[in-house]
Amino acid sequence: MITDSRNLFSSLSLALWVLCGMTLFAAEPALLTAKVTAIQQSRDAIVGLRADFSRLLQTAGISQAFLPESVAILDADGQSLPVRVTPEQGIYRVSWAVPGAARKEDYGRVADYTLLFGTAPSKNPAPQLQDEENLVFNGNFRQLNSDGQPLGISAAQLQKDFQLVEGPTGNKALALQSDTEKKCAYRSQWVYCPAGSLVEYRIKYKISGAVAHHYQTVIYSYVNYRDQDGKFLSRQGALSNRRTDSDGWQEYLITLPLPAGATSTNFEFNSGSSVPGSVIIGEVKINSTAIPEISTAATAGGEIMSLIARGSNIYRYDLGTATSPVMDGFTALHPDIKYTAENKC
Repeated sequence: MITDSRNLFSSLSLALWVLCGMTLFAAEPALLTAKVTAIQQSRDAIVGLRADFSRLLQTAGISQAFLPESVAILDADGQSLPVRVTPEQGIYRVSWAVPGAARKEDYGRVADYTLLFGTAPSKNPAPQLQDEENLVFNGNFRQLNSDGQPLGISAAQLQKDFQLVEGPTGNKALALQSDTEKKCAYRSQWVYCPAGSLVEYRIKYKISGAVAHHYQTVIYSYVNYRDQDGKFLSRQGALSNRRTDSDGWQEYLITLPLPAGATSTNFEFNSGSSVPGSVIIGEVKINSTAIPEISTAATAGGEIMSLIARGSNIYRYDLGTATSPVMDGFTALHPDIKYTAENKC
C-alpha cells in the first residue's frame, strides 16, 4: 500500500502541535511561601500551626487544588524539617519539628522559618513526623541511645532513681525507685512559652502496689517557673494521689497561665511511695495553647496575599490579657482606645 507522504507529515505535525500545546498551556504548579516563627528550646521540640491553604491559593488567583504533600518548612540553611499535615475543622494543622537552639543564649528566642505550600509535591521532601506536638524533648521516652537508655535522661540519674519499663501505646516509661529511705523525682526539661500564654501540662502515669510514705502520699507534683534570668518563681501544686493502685494508665491534665515575669516552665513529678517501682511516669507533654494561624503568604513574584481585609477604616482589637501575644493584624485593646463613629471595630 502506498501512503501519501504529505498526509503523513500533516498528521505528524498536527500530533506534535497538540502535544506541544498541551505542554505550553498546562497550568504550572503553584507555590506560595509564608514566614513562620517558633521559640527555640534547649532541645528539639514539636510545635503546630494552622492554615487555610486552599483559601490562600484562591486569594492568589490559583484554581488548582491544594496538595498536602506540597507542604515543607525550611530552616535558615534551607534544610527541610520533619512535618505532618492533617485536616482540622475545615482547614489544616501542620505539626513540625523545631531544632533545639545551638547556643544557650538563644534559649527562649524566636527564630524564623519558611513555609512552602502549593499544588504539587514538595521539591524539598522531609521525613514524615511521627511524634505528637510537645515542647518536651522525648517526652514519651521512646528515643533510646545505643545503650538502650532514653535520650534526655542522664545515665547517672537513670541508674540512681529510675528503671526503664514498658509504657503506654508501645512507648517506654520510667518507674521511680523511691523507698523508705528516699523519695524520687522526675523533672522535665525547662521549656519556653510566649509571655502570658496558657500552658497545657499532660501527664500519663500508673500506680501499682504503692504505699504512701514520704509526706504521707504516693504522688505529689508541681508546675515550676523561672524568669528570664533563671530565678525560680512561686510554683503551682499539681497532681497529688494517695491511692495504692490506679487501675492502669491514667492521664492528668492541667492548664495554667504563664505568670507575670515567667519565661520558662517545667513539670516536677515526685514519688513518695515506700515500694520501689510502684509509681511509673509514662509521658510528659507541655504545650502552649496559642497555635498560630497563617493568614498571609507571598507569591513567586513577591506579591503578598492575605485572608485579612485591610484598609484605613478597618480596625481590629485583640481582647487578650495585658501580657498575652497580640494576633497578627490586630491591635491590643487598652483603656486609651475610645469609641468614635469614625473609629469602629
